[in-house]
Amino acid sequence: MATTERRRRLYGGRTEPYRKVWQGGRARRLHQLLAEALLGRPLRPGEVVHHRQGFADRPDNLMVLPSQRHHMLLHHYERRERQGIQHLFPLEDLLRLIP
Repeated sequence: MATTERRRRLYGGRTEPYRKVWQGGRARRLHQLLAEALLGRPLRPGEVVHHRQGFADRPDNLMVLPSQRHHMLLHHYERRERQGIQHLFPLEDLLRLIP
C-alpha cells in the first residue's frame, strides 16, 4: 500500500494529523505557532514541538524540544514505558545529558 493511502486511512482522509494555518502567504502548522506564542519568540532552527497526548493543539499539551534527537529519545522512552520496561534514569536526566 502506498504511503499516502496509508496516511489518509490513519488520519481520517488527510495526509497528516496537524492542522495548518495560512500566515504570510504560506501554510504553518498550528502547534508550531502556538509554541512560538508561548515562548514569545520564533522557534530556533532544529527545535521540535512535541504533542504530549495525541494531536490536540492545546498549550498544556505541547513541549518544545531542542532537537529531533531529543524528540526521538522521548518517543523511544514513552514506547518502552508503555511496554512495561523499567528505566534506569528519569527521562529529564537523559534529555539533559544529550548535547
